[in-house]
This record gives sequence, structure tokens and C-alpha cells, in this order.
Amino acid sequence: MADFGAWALYAAENLALDGAVLYVAARAGGEKAGARLAAGAAVGCLYACLPGPLQGGAAGRLACALVMVLAAHGRAHPLRLLRRWLMFMTSAVLVGGGALGALALLGVALPTAAHPLPAAGFMAAAGAVMACERLTALWRLRALGGGTLDLEVEIGGARARLRGLVDTGNRLRDPLGREPVVVAEAAPLAALLPPAARAAYLREAAAGLLPDRLAHLCPAWAGRLRAVPYRAVGAGGVLTAVRPDALWACVDGGRVPVRGLVALAPGPLGHRGADALVPPELLPAHPSRIGA
Repeated sequence: MADFGAWALYAAENLALDGAVLYVAARAGGEKAGARLAAGAAVGCLYACLPGPLQGGAAGRLACALVMVLAAHGRAHPLRLLRRWLMFMTSAVLVGGGALGALALLGVALPTAAHPLPAAGFMAAAGAVMACERLTALWRLRALGGGTLDLEVEIGGARARLRGLVDTGNRLRDPLGREPVVVAEAAPLAALLPPAARAAYLREAAAGLLPDRLAHLCPAWAGRLRAVPYRAVGAGGVLTAVRPDALWACVDGGRVPVRGLVALAPGPLGHRGADALVPPELLPAHPSRIGA
């Protein structure tokens, strides 16, 4: 019974750490860190529990990493699959190295099936994972910050184009769906409203339009409006956000669909000619596609 408990704990530790490495790799690569990561972690856990002769040495570990990436993200173009695999292997080295360093500092032996990590060792490994995740997130934000990205918004068949500035300080989220929020000046969004409502909208937008007032001006938008709280240096309040029918990031001469809300800015943004502040979480996966 004790042996079974040790095996179960060893499997649980591998499941958690493999999931953490997949999560760090997804965040670093700008991929979606969804529930499918659990499938990839399960593959890694099953591999770790195989007897040594069946693991296949270094080749087996590399193949297992590829299967984990496929299980976590699904099939993709070979180049994108290679990129995901390389990002996973890099994250595994970073997380593994950090965890080993933390264990060495605590004087904790490496885990085996017979001797899984004690609580202190597991906490040290978890701390290393969290540190690597924060470092990769900061690296991605630094790589993206300050770039420009055009967006297209569609509501009710009408479209507007926004000149977006990647703003690492924009951490706004929809309180209900937790989706990122683009903050845009009122003027370019006027094209999305029915013609009869545009004049009143532009006249009142400068003073700040709350959701109920905008719903009164444009009843067709009533079901798609949200109140998004915000805080800034010396200010704060509520922004009126709208859920569009479609939102695209314009990259490489084409469009990439993204998910997010668009909120009305309380005044001119005044950022290098941009009329929208884009949160980095909303961007496509490849920072090289973002304009300078």
C-alpha cells in the first residue's frame, strides 16, 4: 500500500510539473494556454511512469515531448509544430534547471518513483515554475511593447479600422468573460453606429458615455454593452465597452481573428497617432508581425 501511495504521489508530481512546463511554453510562445494542456501533461506523466528500459533514452524523451505538444495544442503546420516543440524543450530546460537549483539549495534529493518529492521540495519546484512563467511573461511584454497593430472591428455589418498601439499597461478585462479590452477613441467607432445615432454619440462621448446612455442612443447595442472598471494614475471610473461581432488583427497583409471587447476612451489618447490601446494578450502569437 505504501508503494502504491509513493507511485501515486510520483505520478501526481509529474502531471503537475509537466502541465506547468506546457503552460510556461504556451505563455512564452503566445499560444492559448487552455484545458488541452492537461492532455499533454497526462502524456508526459504516463511516459515518466514507464519502466526505464521502455522509455527509449534521449530519443524517447524527445519523441515524448513531441507527442505532448501535439496532445496539448493539436495538429499544426510543420514549422509551427517545430516552433512549439522547441519552445517546450526550452521551457523544460529553464523550469527543470530552476527546480533542480531550488532542490539543491534545500538539500532535497531528486525525486524517483520510490522516493517522490516531499512537501518542501514540491513547493520549491513550484516556486521555480512560477518564476519561469513570470520571466517569460515579462519577456513577451517587453518584446511587444511600443509596437503598432491595426485592428478591424465589425458590429451589425458596419466596420471600423483602428490604429492600435500595443500597451503593456492595459490590463483591462471584461468582468464577466475575462476577455481583454481594447481602449479606443470615440471618433473612429462612430462609423459602427446607425447614422441617426452618430451625431449625438460624438457630442456626448467627450463627457463619457455610460452603458445605459449609449444603449438609449443605440438600442441595437443594448445587449452587447459592458461596464468595465478601470484605474489610472490619479483617476478611475467605468468605461463603456462593446462586444463586437468580429475583431481582427491586421498582420502580414491579412487578418487574424482575435477575441476581445472595445471600450470608449474617456478622452483623446495622445499616443503617437494611435487611436486605440491594445492589450498584449490580444495579439497574434508572433511578435515579429507587430509593426514598429
